[in-house]
Amino acid sequence: GFNHVTSSSKFKCTVVGPRCLLACLANNTPVPELPYPMYTAAMKGMIVTISGLEKAEKEKFKQLVEKMAGIYSNAFHDGVTHLVAATARSQKYEVAVGKEIPCMLPRWVEEVWKVSNTEMVTAVDPRFSSHRCPALLGVTVSVSQLNRADKELLKKSVETHGGVYSGVLEMDKTTVLVCTSPAGDKYSHAKKWNIPCVTSQWVFDCIEKGYCLQTDSYRVDRGKANSST
Repeated sequence: GFNHVTSSSKFKCTVVGPRCLLACLANNTPVPELPYPMYTAAMKGMIVTISGLEKAEKEKFKQLVEKMAGIYSNAFHDGVTHLVAATARSQKYEVAVGKEIPCMLPRWVEEVWKVSNTEMVTAVDPRFSSHRCPALLGVTVSVSQLNRADKELLKKSVETHGGVYSGVLEMDKTTVLVCTSPAGDKYSHAKKWNIPCVTSQWVFDCIEKGYCLQTDSYRVDRGKANSST
């Protein structure tokens, strides 16, 4: 590798590949002074953090981000520009949504790397927007009290947007129970297992907004007084 020139106090070189150099020249911007080799400039100026991936996978994506002149951050801080997420159910995801930071699928990094090896592109190019996290990524939805037509619509909506529709309620797998009123066996079990019980509107609003929403204002057990707000 290039460790002897990037980390040595004697040399302290910046190692840049032709594509990265050409992109900086074309945009009339300085080459980033980063302590690792940069092959393309597709993620120049971006700070990326990752959520929901195993350690080895994280390391792989960290290296790709760095090869594209991006900066990888283990923690979520104010400078972070993008979150790469394997699920919409993490603290980092909630923070990203609150700060309106794009949440991308891991394949976004791979695809940008692939394309940037042959073309002058940046990771925010509209062609990569299809790699945004679907609204219900990693969410398992169970259903109670809905008629057949509503169940079918809900199933299709959940599965189209990255979620899993399950006919059974499971303590360690179900994320939310969609029901119409605070009653019945499934509802009782969900309450006991601390699974949020929400109206189907939660699913449709998540899809409309494009990200996974908090469940609090959709809970069926909020009481009649609050249900109209």
